[in-house]
Amino acid sequence: MSTIKISSITLYPVLSGNNKNDDYAYHMIVLLKHNDTVLSTCTIQKSHSVIEFPNDFELKDVTPDFNISIEVYALRSFKTVHLPHNMKYHIKGAKVSLDR
Repeated sequence: MSTIKISSITLYPVLSGNNKNDDYAYHMIVLLKHNDTVLSTCTIQKSHSVIEFPNDFELKDVTPDFNISIEVYALRSFKTVHLPHNMKYHIKGAKVSLDR
């Protein structure tokens, strides 16, 4: 049995064409699976084309015929828009009464 160390996972873009839409933010995470063990990276917000995950992993008691699955997940969401309080909560200048 051995130990395997994995560090600094780097993802490079694989899509071609114009995929630069400023309305979206992308949050990426990587899962490493070995037998019953599932490890994850921290979540990284994509800010440029190359994405680097700084996490270090160590899998112990790995047999010579080991199998590790690496899965990449991405969440696409709208970028945060900072609205004034009145607009965010649809306040139209009406006064709120707390009469009992």
